[in-house]
Amino acid sequence: ETVSPDFLRQSLLKRQADSAPPVAKIMGEFLWEKSLPQIADWTKSGGALGKEKAKHALSAAPTLAALTQTREPMLKILRDSSADPELRHQLALKIGISSTDEDVDALLKEREQAKDAQTRLLLSAAVFASGSLKALPLLTQFAQENPDPRSRAGALFQLKEMLPLEQYRPLLEWAAKNEADPENKEEAQRQLKLLGQKK
Repeated sequence: ETVSPDFLRQSLLKRQADSAPPVAKIMGEFLWEKSLPQIADWTKSGGALGKEKAKHALSAAPTLAALTQTREPMLKILRDSSADPELRHQLALKIGISSTDEDVDALLKEREQAKDAQTRLLLSAAVFASGSLKALPLLTQFAQENPDPRSRAGALFQLKEMLPLEQYRPLLEWAAKNEADPENKEEAQRQLKLLGQKK
């Protein structure tokens, strides 16, 4: 029986990662499809060393093709409330990055139907990571209504990156007037003042 070169490479890297966890990033970068189950296993039963290896592997930037090939396994982990929280979060971002507009529609629909609050939040993160214009209504809702000040600030920042100034300014004006968190409100007022100086 023939053993594939990828299997041999993965086995070698897996052994090396036991003594040098950063090696796991190579597995995530170049052998993502074959390494995803191993990464998930590290977060479950690998203890501190396993989580360290998983962290390095998840910091990798696999190809779009590799992410697309593993979309369903990644979604399965995202939906699993017993899975490691950081694993779920990192996979949500990778799902988002590799999403088409059609995929974003499916994520938004699933988010609306999700009963678990954490799963809804992770699906939101995937939608935001997509960079799709279809994320704009949800981002606006987060910027104005999310109970977490950091989430509101993060959503407003992403809107700034995605919208032309004439569409972003009214959102900034709303935050400068209505934002409940003092730091967020001050930052919105500071940005408005800078915009006024650029006129």
